[in-house]
Amino acid sequence: MMRSLRARLIVGLVAGLALLLAGSGTVIYLLLERALVGEVDQSLAATVRLVIPLIELDEGRIDLDLGRVPLSERAKAQNLVELSQADGAVVARSPLLGDHNLPRLAGSIDHPASLSFRLANGQPARAMGIEFTYQQEHPAAAKAPSQPLVLVVARQTTELQDQLRHMRWILLAAFGGILVLASLIGVVVISRGLRPVRRLAGQIGRIQSHNLSARLAEEHLPAELVPVAAGLNALLGRLDAAFVRERAFTSDVAHELRTPLAALRSITEVALARDRGARDYAQALGQVQPVVQSMQAMVGKLLALARMDAGQIPLAPGPLNLRQALADVWAACGDAAPRNLTFENLLSEDIFCLADQDLLSIALVNVLGNAAEYSDAGGRVWCAARRAGDQVSLSVSNTGCHLDPRDAPKVFDRFWRGDAARTGTEQHSGLGLALTQRAIILMGGRITARVEPQGVFSLEIHLPAAPVPEPRG
Repeated sequence: MMRSLRARLIVGLVAGLALLLAGSGTVIYLLLERALVGEVDQSLAATVRLVIPLIELDEGRIDLDLGRVPLSERAKAQNLVELSQADGAVVARSPLLGDHNLPRLAGSIDHPASLSFRLANGQPARAMGIEFTYQQEHPAAAKAPSQPLVLVVARQTTELQDQLRHMRWILLAAFGGILVLASLIGVVVISRGLRPVRRLAGQIGRIQSHNLSARLAEEHLPAELVPVAAGLNALLGRLDAAFVRERAFTSDVAHELRTPLAALRSITEVALARDRGARDYAQALGQVQPVVQSMQAMVGKLLALARMDAGQIPLAPGPLNLRQALADVWAACGDAAPRNLTFENLLSEDIFCLADQDLLSIALVNVLGNAAEYSDAGGRVWCAARRAGDQVSLSVSNTGCHLDPRDAPKVFDRFWRGDAARTGTEQHSGLGLALTQRAIILMGGRITARVEPQGVFSLEIHLPAAPVPEPRG
């Protein structure tokens, strides 16, 4: 299989042109052959019309004097005549035939039969014959019985075959010449036409990992390559953004781990600075425990995000009652009670979504935990839902938000926090809502964030709706 686009185009062009030339050459040749054979048939028909009046009845016997046929000597040499009776008995025959018969053709006067054949000497010939009934027109012979006769006129077509052979050679020479010339022109034209592809390939080759912000020029490209360049530019944009996120991710991970590691180092250095009692060591370990838990939670979320990004999370979707799921998750949020938060579950019992139970739990834990953490003391958290067609929209809102409305979409960025003062929050590493977004997307939904007046922050989750299960009897 040819791997070169240039070679494919040239071969395709030459093959297509060869088929076109072969087809057109064949049609031209057949039309020319038909025209030349038609001229021969017209000449034979004229000879038939000349011979018929010369047939006579002499003393009850059919007679034909071929010497009286008004043809030139050259025409007589080319035309062969044979007159025979219905029983095959030859009445008259051209001397050049000798003892050989012409093909017996029994056409009508209006539609004579014709045939191409070879004479006894191997020369090509064309014959035309008619079958007719001879009647003497002389009044004295009016009572003579009619006699069926067969008249065949033939003509050598050696000259015709030579003309056709010469025409075949001319067509073959023209076919070969045009094909060679077209191939040369095709090579030049296709090579010039592929120059933009080579230029585009050169531009792509010059793009390295350190300059992914570069873009391919589209203004001078042919229309067929513009979508390719646009698609590559879009791909470069996504790659550039991915590299930026990777560098930012590495920097953020290093930054997030630096603080707890510094805390661990400080605690251990203080504990090991001098000999201490068991109580002091227990107190140091108590200080280490929440730091380790925070690091463990962050690593767990990073691993979960990595598995979700790689599509390694098995899904088992089924109908889930959103009201019950929210109630179960809020009951496990230990942060709500000490801060005197008010929680309102405004969902009705008939709101069911189609989701994976584990992924939905991850999402709701992060959403409600985020609402509880960032609500003001004595604030309010409430949930509402509605069904629209085949979708369920769940909104989780909390008071006490100090975000700028323009920063609302950033809450799903990994390691992003809107409140810099909370950087050291033990269980909040800036990964919860990023993890939630990936979980919701994997379940076929989407999540959005917005900041409303009076400091209300709302997350709206859209998931596929599920029918209300039939009650068990």
